[in-house]
Order: sequence, then C-alpha cells, then structure tokens
Amino acid sequence: YKATYTYYLNTTLGIYVYFCTYVFINVYYLFILVHVFIANAKSDSNVSRTFKKLQLVPNVIPTAPQNKLTVIYGEDSEVELGNSFEITDTLSPPKVTWDGDEDSLYTLIMTGPDVPFPQQPRPSQILHWLIGNIEGNDLDSGDVIAPYLQPLPPPTSDPLRYTLLVYKQNDVENFTELSTLKRKGFKIADFAEKHNLDGPVFGNFFLASTVKAIF
Repeated sequence: YKATYTYYLNTTLGIYVYFCTYVFINVYYLFILVHVFIANAKSDSNVSRTFKKLQLVPNVIPTAPQNKLTVIYGEDSEVELGNSFEITDTLSPPKVTWDGDEDSLYTLIMTGPDVPFPQQPRPSQILHWLIGNIEGNDLDSGDVIAPYLQPLPPPTSDPLRYTLLVYKQNDVENFTELSTLKRKGFKIADFAEKHNLDGPVFGNFFLASTVKAIF
C-alpha cells in the first residue's frame, strides 16, 4: 500500500511540476513577445507620427515609413527624426543602415523639400542623393545615380528639412536612363511610382541651417 501511495504521490507531483513549468515557460515567452510588439509599435508609430507632424506626409510622400532609418554623420552625430545640424556637419555622406533583407534590393533617396525656403515650399524637391539596386543594406553594392550633394540652405533661411528614405524594389532596375536626371524639380513620389518601388519602408529626416561664420 505504501509503495502504491508513494508511486501515486511521486507521479502526481511530477505531473504537477511539469505542468507548472510548462505554463511558466509559455507565459514568460508570451510576456516577452507582448513587450517586443509594444516596443516596435511605439517606435513605428513614432516615425509615422513625426513625418505627419512635420507635414512630410502628405506634402512630400503620400505615406509615411513605419521604420526608422539609421543615419549617422561623422563619428556619432545621429539623425533623430528632426534634430538640427549645421551644414559643416553634413559635408560628407552619412553612414546609412537599415534592417534589410539580404536577398532583396533597395533604393535610397535623399531630398530637400523646402525649396527655396520653408516659408514658400513647392511641390518638387532638390535631389541630394540617389542609390539604387542596393543588395540588403550594403550601399557599396548599389548603383549611384546621383552622388551625395551636401545641404546648402540659403544664409537668410530658416532651417530646412532633409529626408532620407529607403524603398524596396520589386526587381533589378535599369537606372542608366537617369544619367541626365535633374536634381532640381525632383519629385520623390513620382519617381517611386514610375519605378514600382514599395514603401518607403525606412525613413528619417533632419533640419540643417547655415553657419553664418563661413559666409
């Protein structure tokens, strides 16, 4: 009888411990997934909300990116959805990275929509940088259609907005026809539609102002 009781007790206890462990592990993973989802949702909504707040949507692009594009000038001057830079900080191209699928192709476009002044915006933009057929997030693998052009706000202007957007391509694009592409009067939304680009999937922007001392 004691042996039977002990066996029953051990078996029941084992099942109980197994059940509790199983429940704990599943609840723990669910907790982690919920927090990751909430964090991503907050981050994504912040990017979209900021693009709309600064009227980049719908004045420049019809839909906002949901993911933040990592853009760093110099060693550690990171673009943070509308922070300010002096033009001396933006002389050279920034480091640009995103969480891209290595088997996909992307197009990076940088424009200045505040032409000629933010107080008098026009429907078109100045094209500052354009690289297509980027494999994953390796900029060096892409085709440079328009080399980097540093921001140059007029001396008397308020800070100007500069956007960097990444679109996902559906196929390899033949960009050779764009060798004579004009920088002035560029319309990023029209370009994306013409080349069947999806997105923008990643985006960021900053403000740039002139340093009076260099004029």
